[in-house]
Amino acid sequence: TDALNFLLAPSSNRAVVSFRENGEEGNETFVLAEDFDFGAVHLLRIEVDNLSVNISLDDNAVRLEKTFPTRVSRIALYSESAQAAFSGFALTVGFEDLFENAGLETRGWRIISDGGECRIDSRNLLLSNRNQSDAIICRDAPVADGDYEFAVNFRLLETSGAVFSFGFCPAFDENGKSAFFAIEPGGANWNLKAAGGEEKEFPLPASFSPDVFHQLRFLKIGERMILQFEAETLGETKAPAAGEKIAIFARNASVAFDMMRVTKL
Repeated sequence: TDALNFLLAPSSNRAVVSFRENGEEGNETFVLAEDFDFGAVHLLRIEVDNLSVNISLDDNAVRLEKTFPTRVSRIALYSESAQAAFSGFALTVGFEDLFENAGLETRGWRIISDGGECRIDSRNLLLSNRNQSDAIICRDAPVADGDYEFAVNFRLLETSGAVFSFGFCPAFDENGKSAFFAIEPGGANWNLKAAGGEEKEFPLPASFSPDVFHQLRFLKIGERMILQFEAETLGETKAPAAGEKIAIFARNASVAFDMMRVTKL
């Protein structure tokens, strides 16, 4: 049974979204603008993020968000008693989370450590931990068997203790050892430290200020993991072993994230 259908109905100048929710059939109807041209090319975007589905038509003509009990795993194009032309079709594997609502579990996030607190506030994911042990939150990332980019925006809110760190696991194995990348102070500067696999340290630019948002990108290309800070390439390490999750962690630190994105290349 189809979990969701999106249908354009020229005869009634409407868009209809039908779906199964809690075992029952449901639908929502959108009246389109009077000048909506069914003969023109339009952009339909469907974003599936774990159990959450977002639909938009031409950005604003239709906008709908639904949550399903199981993941949507297939997509099909179809027409009913009409000829339809599709001028382009693109499928991007991965996810982008802007933390616009509090449904972390719906989007696949799980806290797997005993300590720490994780919540969404003002479109930021806040991970806080006042302990020496790591607070870890992870989620599935469907890029385990190929090249990918993992991008994250972060800033440090506060620390609690002389020894603190926070960081990222682009390929996290919940049941084994995972390579990780930690941001830590090192003398007069800050470093991105690779550990758990190939051990390396990469100095961050002297202009780095931990209390403002910065972006880190991890590009896995073949056997290499290329590390980029903003527009600057820091270097590379041996790519970590494949994992089916990403994770972030904090130790004696509170960190804010306003964007995380994983894209299969």
